[in-house]
Amino acid sequence: MQSSKFFGGIAAMLALSSCGPSTVNLPWRDGVSYAQVDAANTQCDVHALQQVPQAISTTTTPVHVTPPNIICNQIGNQTFCNDYGSHRSGGHTQTTDLNLDLRKRVKNQCLAHFGVQVISFQRCTSEQSKRAVAGRVLPPASQVECITENGYVLR
Repeated sequence: MQSSKFFGGIAAMLALSSCGPSTVNLPWRDGVSYAQVDAANTQCDVHALQQVPQAISTTTTPVHVTPPNIICNQIGNQTFCNDYGSHRSGGHTQTTDLNLDLRKRVKNQCLAHFGVQVISFQRCTSEQSKRAVAGRVLPPASQVECITENGYVLR
């Protein structure tokens, strides 16, 4: 059954974002199999990456070091020193793909060429999930109440 591939993909997406927002964005085209939507999605991923390659920018925050406060005490003929308060902060590195937003727009234009659009669906609650169904053909998005790992719930 073709829908198992669809819901396998959804399961991965939902698992990765289970602590995230209560919606999930999915490529969708009413009345076609998810295999067709998945093929268009993959083709558009490749096309967008070819047209708009990654442009990775790496930034590092400056390192700040607070020098230690050294206190020495002399006891007899010996001197004992201790340092207090030395602290190092910063030096964090972050990478960003400067072309990410443009690549998403190119992908969405490509998907539109195939009649596919990215739609934001509500994630089903555990109670709603009990009514989930999985079909071979995607229903009209307007009839989908929410998405689960195993299917969707119709209104």
